[in-house]
Amino acid sequence: MRRQRSIADIGKGTYNEHEVTAFITVYLMRSITIDELQGFRDALLELCVRVDLDGIPTLDIVGTGRRWEEHLQHSTLSCFIVAGTGQKLPSM
Repeated sequence: MRRQRSIADIGKGTYNEHEVTAFITVYLMRSITIDELQGFRDALLELCVRVDLDGIPTLDIVGTGRRWEEHLQHSTLSCFIVAGTGQKLPSM
């Protein structure tokens, strides 16, 4: 539970960059447990911004992170194609 709190606090900006670096350095010097992974998941869920899309038809656009011509990401190009078909995007 303490690690979950630590990750949530990191996400909220409680610690400076040096403290975060020290935490991650020490943390990665050993094996990660299932309980810790579950705690990290819970912390990330706590930090997420929930968007109510009830009743709005949506499309999931997921990119690979790879760049095309070093200027345009695949996910960006996918969004342009979807928008060109008239698909409406929810406003946030």
